[in-house]
Amino acid sequence: MNLKKSSILVIVGIIYSLLLKISILLYPGIFSHVFTSQISYFFSILTNIAIILFGFYFIKEVIGQNRIHFKLTVLATMIGPAFFILIHLKDIIRLSPKLSLKLYDFSPYLYNVILTGNSRPSTQLILWLSSIFICYFFYTLHNQLNGNYNVLKKATFLVLISSALNVLHRTFAFITYLFFPNSSLITSTPTVLLLLSFSIFLLLSFTLLIFFWRLYKIKKYTNLIT
Repeated sequence: MNLKKSSILVIVGIIYSLLLKISILLYPGIFSHVFTSQISYFFSILTNIAIILFGFYFIKEVIGQNRIHFKLTVLATMIGPAFFILIHLKDIIRLSPKLSLKLYDFSPYLYNVILTGNSRPSTQLILWLSSIFICYFFYTLHNQLNGNYNVLKKATFLVLISSALNVLHRTFAFITYLFFPNSSLITSTPTVLLLLSFSIFLLLSFTLLIFFWRLYKIKKYTNLIT
């Protein structure tokens, strides 16, 4: 495994996320069956693992031993994927009576903590923080990219713009949930806001696809940043 291969895995993960989002939008009941839900959670876990692998190899092959600030920025972007791996594992266990029973037999305490706890507040918080970390990563990368990689720099700028829009969207969603948890904006999202959220998701996904493809096409990463 290396940065090139992990970039391809992230591209596959983004395409999967796009197809998943479109499927849910067009066919809301498609994942009402337990098996299809577990499959979707499983592939979501793989997508988040791919992102973590990318971060690890980006540090190893691009950043190197120095640039501690940049390294911490990349590590911060891994918090979200790591959190959602745990959340999706919880969802898989929750949907499987056998796995739930085994967890209870192993530790009733863990069973209560993992399966009966409310993860909604922490999920909203992590989504908001992750959007900020991702935006800051691309801001830092854009500033430190070698001028010889002009095409990649343009792709990075596109992601920076779309991720900034995503920060605004996540900030609005988090504040709404924080101060108005019973608002209709939470319990029943209006169509206009739903379409706006989906549009931002599409824009971010497509700009990320362009970025990772451009990054994949680069032969050597030793002089990628200055």
